Amino acid sequence: MTGSESPPPSRPVRGSASKPALAGGAREDCAPISHSRGVESHRPSRGLTLAKAWILLVPMLIVTYGLRVEIAGQDFWWHLRIGEIILSSGAIPELDLFSFTRAGETWINQAWLMQCALYLVHSTSGPAGVIALNTAIISAGYVALAAALARTHGWGAAWGGILVAFLVGAFHQGVRPQSISFLLFGLLAAAIELHRSGARWPLRSVPLLFALWGNAHGGFVFGLGALGIYACGPLVRCLRTSRTREDVAALTELAVVGIGCAIALACNPQGPIGLVRYVGGFFTADITVASSTEFQALSLRQIDGAIFGIAVALLGFALSRGTRPSLDQGLALVVFGLASLYIRRITPWFGFALAPVLAAAVSARFAGAASPRSDPSWRSVGYVMLGVGMLVLSLPWLRPYVPSSPPYLVTTSSPTAADRELCQRAPRGARVFAAQEFASFHIFHCPERPIFVDSRLELYPASVWAEYFAISQGRSDWQALLDEYSVDWLLLRAPLRASAAASKDLTDLAADSPRWQELYRDEVAVLFQRAP
Repeated sequence: MTGSESPPPSRPVRGSASKPALAGGAREDCAPISHSRGVESHRPSRGLTLAKAWILLVPMLIVTYGLRVEIAGQDFWWHLRIGEIILSSGAIPELDLFSFTRAGETWINQAWLMQCALYLVHSTSGPAGVIALNTAIISAGYVALAAALARTHGWGAAWGGILVAFLVGAFHQGVRPQSISFLLFGLLAAAIELHRSGARWPLRSVPLLFALWGNAHGGFVFGLGALGIYACGPLVRCLRTSRTREDVAALTELAVVGIGCAIALACNPQGPIGLVRYVGGFFTADITVASSTEFQALSLRQIDGAIFGIAVALLGFALSRGTRPSLDQGLALVVFGLASLYIRRITPWFGFALAPVLAAAVSARFAGAASPRSDPSWRSVGYVMLGVGMLVLSLPWLRPYVPSSPPYLVTTSSPTAADRELCQRAPRGARVFAAQEFASFHIFHCPERPIFVDSRLELYPASVWAEYFAISQGRSDWQALLDEYSVDWLLLRAPLRASAAASKDLTDLAADSPRWQELYRDEVAVLFQRAP
């Protein structure tokens, strides 16, 4: 071959197609490998690999955890009673029906839709069905966000971020109407991530979420916050002198969506004014923080605080390794993170804000890493079968037959026997002073005997709460206050241990008083009747 001769054309490999040349002379088969799919961009392996097992095990863990919870008595049961009233009467109560301190006073019941759903499930499937429904709703929120993140980062990285988010919010996944906020916040976060990756329709359908949210739970305020934070990105870009037509269009689109969400929230029986009054009354009531541990500051000495600290450490590590969240992602982490330190109940929404950043970090960490073609599939199958077994054994219907499961569907701290005795002995209309954590259980099982206060914290003014604490703590005028309210029945906590004479609580004082007669006592509650 002489230098003037051209080499013979290379013959294509069988089964391959010639690649067109790209701009600049590069060829498509020489283009850099995209890292947008994270661990899923590796060479595919046949069978059930460890990576695929991980994708299955994380949602199994989330569902298994939810199925093993017990129904707490502090806040769940009065929602059921309201749901029954709405379905039987066809109207949402606007006046208090359960207390004698606020009887007939105006009361805003915003979670009416979830109350009806919980009552319908409870009336047909009992507590086991309610636990299953609660688990399905919460799990669906995390699955929705995982699916959106998988589109950009791959399923493995997506479930890595979701696992941390789930652990951060696990402490607040009890059975109650708040479960719907896990689903709707997850769908909102998924719509935001899909919009970030170029899909337009998910975000435009967000007003439909708020139309449901405004009638189901007050967590919609955090959804509005997340949507407003996402709008900060295009807003900042539009404030720059170098803004583009696309920046203005993006901000306009988000403004239209925001207006649509506000209109959707106004579509509720209380109207927009009632919704504002409900939120304002709830968050401005001093008793909300003073009496509810969920609305107190987060502490690292508690389980949820320790998990929060670990999550923040993981975030710091991801940032130190080069992960750079967008402006709105960073702002969401700061806002929800600081809010969680002040009110621990906000930690689940911080978890949802954290998941996309951690998923991106995992995706970048493993992008381009070689994975073996073969994997010990027998080990992967074993892991998955173990997860399936744990999930099945956690079904609430099987608890009586599985020794390792929680033995009860309803927490044993509920005054089941004492309240049953009260309902049988006390006449209709009898006034009952009940420990606040027993009041919700009493409202569902014995609503015809009104109580002093219950877990609807914002309903009762500060003066009523002051009198409640004066009585429950056995202040010197406790008997005079009970006489003033004509209380004839006491449903009180059973003492955990014998109290010293100088530190007797109301239960001890009533037991020692000749004006009260003890009718029932167990390890949970004590029932007293005014002596004749």
